[in-house]
Amino acid sequence: MFIRRKTNLKARRGATLLELMIASVVSSMVMGAVAALMWTSGRAIKTVYGQTRTRSSRMRAIDQIRYTLANAEIGSVAEFDAVYEPPEEGETEQGELAGYHRIDFIDPTNGGGGSTFFFNAGDETLFYDADTGDGTSAAAILTGPVDVLFEVEAAELVRIRVKTSSVNTYGGDVDTQDGETLVYLRNTP
Repeated sequence: MFIRRKTNLKARRGATLLELMIASVVSSMVMGAVAALMWTSGRAIKTVYGQTRTRSSRMRAIDQIRYTLANAEIGSVAEFDAVYEPPEEGETEQGELAGYHRIDFIDPTNGGGGSTFFFNAGDETLFYDADTGDGTSAAAILTGPVDVLFEVEAAELVRIRVKTSSVNTYGGDVDTQDGETLVYLRNTP
């Protein structure tokens, strides 16, 4: 024995206009919330990436210089600096870098030849030439939104300052903390 239930087919043919409008509004709200979440996440990632890149560039610069410069011969270090010239009033350019930051030293670990670290502030690149007398050009060891300064404090002591570049060419938010370290030279002449 089967029980059949009669259904009114005319009553349930499809969704009403009101139901479709409500469904459209709810789905639009959900899609809008997802789009806002994606936009916010993208901005957060850009901020974190900018800060991380700047911090990483600073730390790499300090490490590269510190480990190499620690082997320099005491009393053989000489620094050369030029400064950033800001734009004059009314100029739209970012200004010019009137030079560079460089430190020369004798490295007994490469046969006693002269070595140099050279920071070109114009393109934010740190170069290292292990032997300045061999005729080869210096190798770029770091590029990043930093500025490297060298200060000879004493015959056996060099201060390295690495800070966020005053001209930020990378856009976005960057970590603006500065890094600094003292390097004690180990080798006597």
